Amino acid sequence: MLIPYACVISLMFLSVIFSAISLFTYGWATIYPFDYDYFYPDEEILVGLVPFDSFAPGWLVATSIFMYLNFACVLLTFFICIIGLIIFMLRGDSKYQKYMFVLICGSSLLTAIFGAVAFVIFVASNDGELEMDLQGKVSIGYSPFLDLIGFVIAIIGTGVSAFFTIALLNPNNEI
Repeated sequence: MLIPYACVISLMFLSVIFSAISLFTYGWATIYPFDYDYFYPDEEILVGLVPFDSFAPGWLVATSIFMYLNFACVLLTFFICIIGLIIFMLRGDSKYQKYMFVLICGSSLLTAIFGAVAFVIFVASNDGELEMDLQGKVSIGYSPFLDLIGFVIAIIGTGVSAFFTIALLNPNNEI
């Protein structure tokens, strides 16, 4: 029964990587300024979510909060996976596995929800208002799409852990 843990841990590790890269990089938006008196024509300004700026527009603050929650949940999910693996390696039985998979399923679902909400808020709110506020052309960077990849991996991890939860709760295929 080590294969289910290896599968879920690898998915959650990938989700941690993508969530960390998307949160801690300055690739959420790229601003090309209109005013060339202060900037060179080819200069671009990269916008990130870290460090937290409470004076940013409300939708960017909401995106930041949901990404912080996303990262906290994905770390929690990964640590639950590691703890479950350690318990399984030390005890060798599957008495506690179903509870660990239920926890993994719930926390990975929260991870996916927070990541999806952060992506939708950022992409839907990136409109002309931001271009007027920042005096430049704004385009979406690569970090929201890395967040989207982390969301998809977390959804797959939720499905896999839910499958193993059902298999462990019903070992004799009884309906």
